[in-house]
Amino acid sequence: MLIEQAFMSLPEIMLGAGYARQEYEAGIVSAFSLAILQELNGRNVTKPISCMCAEKKYLEKGRSLRADLHLNLSHTYTGSHALSKFGYRFSNWIEAKYFRKTKGTPPSTKNLGMLAADIIRLMVLPPLGTKERSSTGRYLLHVYQGDPLRHINPKRKARGAPDRVWPTKLVQAGTQIVESLELDQEKEAF
Repeated sequence: MLIEQAFMSLPEIMLGAGYARQEYEAGIVSAFSLAILQELNGRNVTKPISCMCAEKKYLEKGRSLRADLHLNLSHTYTGSHALSKFGYRFSNWIEAKYFRKTKGTPPSTKNLGMLAADIIRLMVLPPLGTKERSSTGRYLLHVYQGDPLRHINPKRKARGAPDRVWPTKLVQAGTQIVESLELDQEKEAF
């Protein structure tokens, strides 16, 4: 609930503070961090900045795969186990992608590969919680300048190859179910 409210504040923060002119993904992570901080302050959370960690490692040991942002709400007293039945999560992992028109923009297939990698990390790496309740939230924040399908083209280059279904669903309004990232149909370069 808190993170969803922060999503609603994001356009105002991005347009009002010049984030829209930034050229780096860190700009969207920074803007979203401010939106979350604003929500935590609105709930009178003590030491709200201590709830957030940028570039948090998913695993303590092994490869250094990191989430763009981690939000730990377990000590904020803003949630409860009863609220977790309604979607409130205490440990929230956020991956962000910021696609904008710049010189040297990578091809859309590369963009799709980076987006798919974020989705896979969110699905596989965060801790699961318990059988009784999930304490883990997973969020993919993807922001586009202009038409999203110009940045993540669902068409495959091979003649006669079927279009990718998941990129189109990812940017459609409403609740969408993505059955597969269709990785078995991709070339090795993807």
